[in-house]
Amino acid sequence: MTTFKLEQYINFESLEELNHHVKQHMKNNQLNDTEYRLLTILSQYSCKYYGASYLKVSTLMSLLDVSKSTIKRSLKALVEKGIVTKQHVLRPVRGGWGANIYIINQYIETTNEPSELNPRFDSETSSGTRLLDRINKINSTSSKSSRPKYLVTPKSTQIDREHNINYMDIVPSHIPTKLGEFAIKFFNSADVTRLYYSMNKALEPYHGRVDYDSERLTDFMHKGIRALITALKNHNYNPKKYSKVRNIFSYAAMATLRIAVKDEFADLHLYR
Repeated sequence: MTTFKLEQYINFESLEELNHHVKQHMKNNQLNDTEYRLLTILSQYSCKYYGASYLKVSTLMSLLDVSKSTIKRSLKALVEKGIVTKQHVLRPVRGGWGANIYIINQYIETTNEPSELNPRFDSETSSGTRLLDRINKINSTSSKSSRPKYLVTPKSTQIDREHNINYMDIVPSHIPTKLGEFAIKFFNSADVTRLYYSMNKALEPYHGRVDYDSERLTDFMHKGIRALITALKNHNYNPKKYSKVRNIFSYAAMATLRIAVKDEFADLHLYR
């Protein structure tokens, strides 16, 4: 419970430092599409007070166009992964709980040596220490937080493209390297993540089969993305002949599944 001002939760010295740590969180954590977009939104609203934002769940629902339960589940995931710290706020005048303050934690390199404390506790403790240091610094200098001229104000239904360009070249760590490096040439990181999940889900019938290891399934997904790119290019060059791809994720999933099925039954003629 707190009535502190938002400026007292600043956790970074500059926008560049904030962006660097957000990139590291995205690169080294397994984030699904909603978690990735949510972290991007939080970082966009943290440009005035570096690393800290004051948002209602309803606002996040509107920005991401998802349900309340999805927002709460994604926020919980970011907190449990040590990426974000959530601070409850008590209204000083009207009373009762207000919107939460969300603080983006600094990314901390992990080592192979086991820690006596769990990673979540370590992250929150370190972040809390930094916040207290920052509060003391603000109180002692009585300096006002500067307002950057490049403050980003996201629109209600989409992520600001200029700000999001900072994260377009990041391949999430849980995606096979070759597949990710190929896909990132054509799609941003959020789309690459969602494409991977869509194609991987389409290949569920092949999961666990001895004759279909991860390398073989990844090859199917690689071909599925190639098929998607070809379809997009064909429509671009000749829209009258080739139909428009209305959903890249569904198209990639179906293309990948067709490739897998075709491969599975390719040698059936040998037994006739």
